[in-house]
Amino acid sequence: MSLDRPYLILIASFSVAFMAYGIRYTYGILLPEMMAGLGMGNTVAGLVYFSFFLSYTIVSLLVGLLVDSWGARRTVLTFLPIFAVGVGLIGMAGSALEAAVYLAIVGVGASVGWIPLVIWVQMAFPARRGFYLGILQTGCNMGFGTMGLIVQPLASIMGWREVWMVLGLMAAVWLIPLAILAGDMIPGGDGGPPIDIRRLTSLVLKGRAWAGGISYMFAAFAIMVPVTFVKAFASLELGMSAEVAASMYALMGFMGVAGAVIVSAGSDILGRKRTLILANTILAIGLIGLYAVKGGIDMSAWISVLGFSYGSIWPLYAALARDEYGWGTAGSVMGLWTVFAGLGLLAAPPIGGLLADFSGSYRPAYLLGAVIAMASLVPLVMGGRGSVHVRFHEDAMERSIAEYKGVWSRGHAHHPGYPGSYVGSRFMQGYWSRARRELLSTLRSRRSVSRGL
Repeated sequence: MSLDRPYLILIASFSVAFMAYGIRYTYGILLPEMMAGLGMGNTVAGLVYFSFFLSYTIVSLLVGLLVDSWGARRTVLTFLPIFAVGVGLIGMAGSALEAAVYLAIVGVGASVGWIPLVIWVQMAFPARRGFYLGILQTGCNMGFGTMGLIVQPLASIMGWREVWMVLGLMAAVWLIPLAILAGDMIPGGDGGPPIDIRRLTSLVLKGRAWAGGISYMFAAFAIMVPVTFVKAFASLELGMSAEVAASMYALMGFMGVAGAVIVSAGSDILGRKRTLILANTILAIGLIGLYAVKGGIDMSAWISVLGFSYGSIWPLYAALARDEYGWGTAGSVMGLWTVFAGLGLLAAPPIGGLLADFSGSYRPAYLLGAVIAMASLVPLVMGGRGSVHVRFHEDAMERSIAEYKGVWSRGHAHHPGYPGSYVGSRFMQGYWSRARRELLSTLRSRRSVSRGL
C-alpha cells in the first residue's frame, strides 16, 4: 500500500528538519572534544559557532525568494547536498579557521531546514495547516533530543571527527533520495515567477511585513536566553549536578513536542494571531518563573512551561506568513522574518552574558527575556494585515482551491516532464475533493474565525 503524496511530503520535511536541527546542536555536544582537538578556547569556539548562524541568517533571505520562484522541493534539493558535504567536512577540519568555514557551509545548507519545509507542508495540507506544521516542528525537537542521546556515546566509541562524517553521510543517503521521492503537490518549480527584490521591498514598505519580522525577532531573542544559559544557571546557581542540569534540555524538548502539536492545532480554530499572542505570553510567564525559581522542582515546572511555548511559536509564525501574504509571497516573507529571527538569536547570548557578568547572576537575563517576549506582542497587535490576508470563509476557500488548480495548470505548461493527464488525474481530483471537504468541515465547526485578529 503506497502513501499519498501529502504524507510523503510530510515525512520528507520531518526528516530534513530532524537532521537540520539535530546537527545544529551537535556542535555544542561535541564542543569539549573539538576544543581539545583543534586547540580552541571558549572565545574562539564561540566565534566558530557564530559562523554557522551568520551564514544561515544571510542565506535565509535568498532561500525565501527561491521558494516563491523555484518551489519548495527544488529549493530543498539544491541546498541539501551543500548541507551534507559541509557536515562531513567538519570532521576533516585541521584548525579553528577551517572548522568555522565548514560550519558556515553547513549554515548555508541548513537554511532550507525550515522555510521551504513550512511552505511544502502547508501546500500538502491546506485545510489543517496549523496541525501539520506542529507535526513538522516535532521533527526539530526530536532532532536535537535524539542527537543529545546518541552523539556523545558515538564520540566515545569512534571519535568526534568520525561522528561528523557519519552524520554527513546520513544526510546525503537519507534526505536527498527522500526529497526526490516526495515530489511536489504543485509542480511550479521552473514555471514560477523570477526573483523580484522589488516585490519583497513592497511587502516590507506597503504590506508591513516588517511588523511580523520584529515580533519574530523579539520571540527568538526571548527563547534563546534559556536555551543558552539554563544549564549554567541550574548547576552554578541552583547547585544541581551536571547530569540533572543537562536533563533540563531534554525536558524542554519533550514539552516542545506537546506544544507544537496542541497549540498549533488549536490555531486552526482560534486564529493564528490570537494563538501567537497566547504562546508568547506563556513564554514571558515561563521566563518570569525562572527569574524567581528557588530549587529543582520549581525549575522543572517552569522549564516545562517554556518548552510548551517554545515548541509552538515557530510553526505559528510560519502559518501566519501564509495567512497574511498568500502562497505567492509566503516564502519571501518567511525568508525576511528568518533574518529578523537570526538577529534575535545572535544577540541574546552576548547580551545575556553581559548581564550575567555584570550582576553575578543569570536571573536578570531571564527578566530581560520576559520583557522582550511581551514586546513581541506589540507588532502583532499593531502591525495590521498583509496585502493578501486570507479569511476563513467559504468564498475564500473556493478561491484557494481555484488558485491551487491554476498553479498546477500554469506549472504544467512549463514542465514537459509532467504528463498532460496529471492535472486531471484521479490522484489530483481526489486531492482537490479532500482539500475541499476538510476546509468545509473546519469552516462549519467554527463559523466566524479570524475576524479582527
